[in-house]
Amino acid sequence: MLADLEELVTCESYSADHAAVARSAQVVAEQGARLLRARAEALVIDGVTHIQWTFGTPRVLLLGHHDTVWPIGSLKTHPWSVENGIARGPGVFDMKAGLVQMFHALAALPTLDGLRVLVTGDEEVGSDTSRHLIEDLARQCAATLVLEPSAPGERSRPDARASPSTTSPSTAAPPTPASNPRRASTRRPNSPTTS
Repeated sequence: MLADLEELVTCESYSADHAAVARSAQVVAEQGARLLRARAEALVIDGVTHIQWTFGTPRVLLLGHHDTVWPIGSLKTHPWSVENGIARGPGVFDMKAGLVQMFHALAALPTLDGLRVLVTGDEEVGSDTSRHLIEDLARQCAATLVLEPSAPGERSRPDARASPSTTSPSTAAPPTPASNPRRASTRRPNSPTTS
């Protein structure tokens, strides 16, 4: 799993750099294809690359993202490392480790039938290009699980995207750092524990 995490972290994916996000989507798609034994579908919306896997008729949507707040070149000052059991590098915490965990957990299941996996490329900038896609796919499923991590000390994410069964999708807006100061505080590039 650490090798898979290193592969994702060392492919920088700053949200504002669509070419970097496209490169990251390719790396995520290849890793997912290897572990899920299925090819991803790339969805490019207004220049931003999102990827999805669909297994049978989807009943559950698993949602994550591969873009980061870390500008290109951040690996020079915040290189990938693992020390004392702690992985560090741009995007480790939010949310490349979560993608690796998801892929490995799904690979252990006897079947993926009924699942859809969506990995977006614009979550860190407010999901402008993926919002309608997320809402449309969520409406088609009985449940949507958002795999976004919580910050240390948070027990749950009261601001997390609501599933269609609890909130009307037309009013469920993805949270953004600007609209949620607590969430924004978890994205400090200079913090050694928040990567």
